[in-house]
Amino acid sequence: MLSIRPYEPRDADSTLDVLQAAITVTARADYSEQQARLWASRAARPGWHERRAAVETWVAELDGRVVGFTDRDEQGYIDMLFVHPEAGGRGVARALVERVIASAEAAGLGRLTVHASLTARPVLLRMGFAPDPAVHDDAADGSRTVLIDGVAFTNFRLARPLLSGDAAPTS
Repeated sequence: MLSIRPYEPRDADSTLDVLQAAITVTARADYSEQQARLWASRAARPGWHERRAAVETWVAELDGRVVGFTDRDEQGYIDMLFVHPEAGGRGVARALVERVIASAEAAGLGRLTVHASLTARPVLLRMGFAPDPAVHDDAADGSRTVLIDGVAFTNFRLARPLLSGDAAPTS
């Protein structure tokens, strides 16, 4: 059974394991070996637990095992959304995003934003995210190229309006 709960200090190692597996296995369909290696090494830098605890982080458990996590800062920015490859296609990413949406709406935020990877983009688009209309320097699909240690990565600036806050849609 899938459950979503707040991050706890004991989740540091298991969430880092999820991140590493998601980047080196799942994202390898969209990114080169060099990109995945660099991404995984930069994400695993010291202070992992402190970074998870500094923002609202949610953990997905399937049958008692951590299989995914996501986060949201106070402005509504989602920095991480990762699902272990063994749990792919089981609704884990959807459940995590639904939890972030509910949390952000309860906090009165007007929208969520994310720099989505090629891998995460399809899930987020299905969940109501779209190219961020507040950003005009990106391509129409929100794509942009960023250089990390001289290696180019494509990601997408996406946003999703919420039912609360200033950016709430009107009917």
